[in-house]
Amino acid sequence: MSDEYQLRKDVDRFKKFLDQLESSISSKLDIDDFTISSWLDNYYTSGDIDTLLSNLVENIDEKIDTDTITEELRHKVDELELTTQVATLNTSISGKADKVHTHGWVGMILNKWITLYVNETLGLCELKFAKEFASAQGDTYYRWHNNIVPQKYRPVGNAFGAMNYGSVLRVQADGSVGGYFPRAMPNRFTGLGSVMWHYGVNMIPSNWYNYNNLIVNESDNQIQISNTGSSWGGYFANKTGTSASSISDVIDWDSPFRVELDIVTFTGNAYLQIYDGTSILQKHLSTDLNLRNNNHIIINSDAETVIWDVDDELVVTDEVALGTSRIGFRLNANASVTFKNFNIEQ
Repeated sequence: MSDEYQLRKDVDRFKKFLDQLESSISSKLDIDDFTISSWLDNYYTSGDIDTLLSNLVENIDEKIDTDTITEELRHKVDELELTTQVATLNTSISGKADKVHTHGWVGMILNKWITLYVNETLGLCELKFAKEFASAQGDTYYRWHNNIVPQKYRPVGNAFGAMNYGSVLRVQADGSVGGYFPRAMPNRFTGLGSVMWHYGVNMIPSNWYNYNNLIVNESDNQIQISNTGSSWGGYFANKTGTSASSISDVIDWDSPFRVELDIVTFTGNAYLQIYDGTSILQKHLSTDLNLRNNNHIIINSDAETVIWDVDDELVVTDEVALGTSRIGFRLNANASVTFKNFNIEQ
C-alpha cells in the first residue's frame, strides 16, 4: 500500500514538473502549440555542425592552393629586414635636403597691400598688389611704398607690370613700389596688379684689369689695391668670358645692372667709378659716399637712374641712363682700398 502511494506521488511530481516546463518554454520562447519535436527541427544538432564544418574545409581546399600562399609569403620582407632597409634609406637622405627647403614659390607679406612670392631656384620674384584708393589723378606717377622689397630680391633695374583699369605697376631697383593710371579715377576703387622679375644672377669677376700698375695683395678673401705711382690708376672688373688688353676693353657691363661690395678700409683719394664712354659717374669714397670703413655698397643702374646705397640707406641718385659700362675703382696717387664680396648682377 505504501509503495503504490509513493508511486502515485512520484507520478504527480513528474507531471507537475512537465507542466512547469511547458509553461516556462511557452512563455520564454513564445511557443503556443507546444510540440518538442517540431521545435527542435529549427536547430542544428552537434552532428549537423560537424557535417557543415567538414564541407566548408573541403570547399576551401578545392578553391585555395595553400602551397601557393606559403610560397608567396616566403618572398615577403620580414619586419627585421624592413626596419634595416628604412634605416639605410634615412641615412642616405640625411643631409641632402631639410624639410624647410623648397624648389617652389614661397610667399612673404610685406604689408597689408603687398605680398612678394620668391622662387630661389629660378631666381624669380612676383609681387602681388591690392590697394584701395579714394581717388587718383590721370597720367601721374605715384610712389606708394619706399624700399619695401627686401634688398636681396630687388630687380636689377625697373620691373613693370599691369594693374586693372589699364594701369601700370612698377618696382624700382631700390625696392620701391609705385604706379600710374591712364585716366583720372574720381571715386573710391581698388587697384589690383602684379609684377614679375628676375632678381639677378651673381657674377663674381673672374679677373680684373689693372690700369697703371697698381699694387694688388689678396688675402683672407679680401683684395687690397694701392697706387704708389704719381698718376691715377684703375682696377676694373673684367666680365667672365672676355679678355682685356687695354682699358677700353673692360667696357663690358650692360645696363641694367647691380653692383654689390664691402669696403673694408681706404686711404687718400679713392673712388668707385662707372663709365660708359660718354657719362662718367665717379664717387669719392669719403666726400661723396661718406664711408667710414666696413661699409656695404649697392649700386643699381636702370634705364633712367643710378642709385647709390650705403648700409641700406640711399646716399646719391644720378639721373642718367647708362649704356654698356666699365665698373671698378679709380685711385689717385698714394691712395688705397681694401674690399671684399664684389659681385655684379645682371
